[in-house]
Amino acid sequence: MCGIIGMISRDDVIKPLALGMLAQQHRGKESAGVALLNSGREMVIFRKMGFVNELFQEYDLMGGKYDTHAAIGHIRYGTTGNSTIKNAHPIYGKCKFGRIAIVHNGNITNLASLQARCNESHTLINQTETDTEIILHLIARSQETTLDKALIDAVRQLEGAFSFLLLSKHALYAVRDQREFRGLVIGCTESSYVFASETVAIDAAGATFVREVAAGEIIKIGLVNLEAETIMLWGMDTPPLARCAFELVYLQSPASTRTNTRSEDIYSVRQRFGMKLAECFLDKYYNRIRQDLFVPLPDMVIPVPDSGNQAALGFANMSKIPFEPCLIRDHYSSRTFLSPKQKHREYGVRTKFHPSPHLLAGKRIIIVDDSLVRGTTLRWVVSELLKKQCFVKEVHVCIAAPPIRHPCFYGVDMKSYDELIAAQKKEAEICDFIGADSLTYLPVESFKKILGDSYCMACFNGDYPVQV
Repeated sequence: MCGIIGMISRDDVIKPLALGMLAQQHRGKESAGVALLNSGREMVIFRKMGFVNELFQEYDLMGGKYDTHAAIGHIRYGTTGNSTIKNAHPIYGKCKFGRIAIVHNGNITNLASLQARCNESHTLINQTETDTEIILHLIARSQETTLDKALIDAVRQLEGAFSFLLLSKHALYAVRDQREFRGLVIGCTESSYVFASETVAIDAAGATFVREVAAGEIIKIGLVNLEAETIMLWGMDTPPLARCAFELVYLQSPASTRTNTRSEDIYSVRQRFGMKLAECFLDKYYNRIRQDLFVPLPDMVIPVPDSGNQAALGFANMSKIPFEPCLIRDHYSSRTFLSPKQKHREYGVRTKFHPSPHLLAGKRIIIVDDSLVRGTTLRWVVSELLKKQCFVKEVHVCIAAPPIRHPCFYGVDMKSYDELIAAQKKEAEICDFIGADSLTYLPVESFKKILGDSYCMACFNGDYPVQV
């Protein structure tokens, strides 16, 4: 679930590109990279393991040495291929259409069959371990005589989740799969176009949001005329949409919006999750009170920052239980879910959160988090809260999403049933495992009602829109 951004302009794009990439840093931490096209139409590639600011500092990209009028950028969160520099984006190559570079968000689910088809002559040489490279192979091997037609030919062979940007010496292309699994939005200024995974990057780059790239659409913007042209649209044959529900729950910035009308921001959606979650928790809690009239309501609602903040606020507003953000996150640490190995996640959690003991001592608390995938974060958080320096009386864990019981094959790092705690344990067993007094999930029916139609719910209900 990487972050991608592309810009094409009459002016230099380096600074707004950097701002747009920084606004999407939450989408990945493995590597960052850019492909720049200068005024002489010479393409230059820069990639680095680590963060966006490290990339721009390492190569002095803000120093004014590149007069760049078109560029694409990438923040990697790898789900295919190891976390190494050779798998960092942009992925690039040279073919009969010249040098081209690509940045991709998603997973190509028919990768094996495409590789076998391309390798019928035993001449396929892969430079990376990523599924993105197959797109370049399909373009290079196409019998079409123009890049436009070769790209269309390649896209029609792809299955799964893909939003990607492709840069050539003549144009910038934006491509989105026909189910809209992964976000891709368009913004503009008087002199430029911007494409990005989220609207927050459009805003950061100083552009105005226009619309989403449509299902199955390919947009081309030429470097000379700077006019947007749709060269392919799936149209009437478009299958049912399947936008990623987990991306909205966890990965997107709360400053982004989820519709092409900008009618509802992620912040508000997550608050609504929390409000419904509060109703579910209170129903369960009042049933307990009927059995024991001396059980008081909890004293405070605590979010697991940062992705649990909005749901916890909605929970507190609905329940009238005070909101206390007294689990402090170290913002110099990264999102532990995005760490590639379990031992890194465990270490990351230990350095990431710091409770405030003087606010917690003797309290009955509700912890609200956005989701529960492996249980690493919440198990450690609950254990810390129950230690003597905090000494809370009760810990009730509330999750603003349904149980995640099925792997994702479309670009989220949940590859197998073995790593999903809800696939291995019943709800009571999960509650015991994390050490809580109670555990409440947002029911899948309530979750789906808030989201509406057109979302992929496969990780919650096992209903996969595309076979793998």
